[in-house]
Amino acid sequence: MRPQPKSLGEIRSPPPLSDLLLNVQPVKNIIGKFRRLVREEKYTISTHANEEMSDDELMAVDVEQAILTGHVVNRLSNDPRGTRYEIAGNAVDGRRVGVVCRIMATGWLIIITVYVIGE
Repeated sequence: MRPQPKSLGEIRSPPPLSDLLLNVQPVKNIIGKFRRLVREEKYTISTHANEEMSDDELMAVDVEQAILTGHVVNRLSNDPRGTRYEIAGNAVDGRRVGVVCRIMATGWLIIITVYVIGE
């Protein structure tokens, strides 16, 4: 059992590695699910994402590539419509691309927005 702090000034010891791994595992599972949905072409691109893609000269294949090569960098869970995930990956031309998406009640992936990282 880990010792509890005796005062506000005392620093707590970090959680055991097993606790940290438990927190990471769901993210690994979700990126795998995103990749499967992309491979099965079970995704849709929102109007907003399409507009952003046009502005950045990106195509659907770039979004697919970003999800297939990327990793989850942020989990946004304070949305009543469901948890959104931000993925950073590479477009076909090598540019770093951010994709924000969520899984809908239908089981399909919706791409909410897309942007070129660093532009």
